Amino acid sequence: GCASVGAVLIKNECLYYALVGNVKICILRGDTIIVLSTGHTIDVLANESFKNGKISKKEALLLLQNQRLYNYVGQDEFQDIEVFDSPVKLEKSDMVLMMSDGVFNIVTFKEMERILLQDMNLQSKAFQIIECVNQSKLEDKDNGSIVIVGR
Repeated sequence: GCASVGAVLIKNECLYYALVGNVKICILRGDTIIVLSTGHTIDVLANESFKNGKISKKEALLLLQNQRLYNYVGQDEFQDIEVFDSPVKLEKSDMVLMMSDGVFNIVTFKEMERILLQDMNLQSKAFQIIECVNQSKLEDKDNGSIVIVGR
């Protein structure tokens, strides 16, 4: 099997994170979700390889549609962990989000922002986002998980 894993640490008003697989670490600042992490999917690898001159534009464009994992826990020779480049200074009203592809591939960031800005507790917000996943008419849904941390 394969597993995606993400971790966040908030210390001294700064966010640190690490992940492997297809997990998004984001913050909601004001009314906008800001994605901090990239993850380990073929499309991300293709983009990085193109920027570094390792593959052609044509090759990159073909691979950009592929969101399969290339690195995950449970893989032989697993080694790459995405870690923060530098800590993110959090503002008082920021919310930190950690979610699996089963959430961010189904619920748009615009819909998540709408839910996160509602006047309810964090658990209710997470529940509403998962309900959007559950109500989706898509047949091929992946497992969905979300953690929301407010300050």
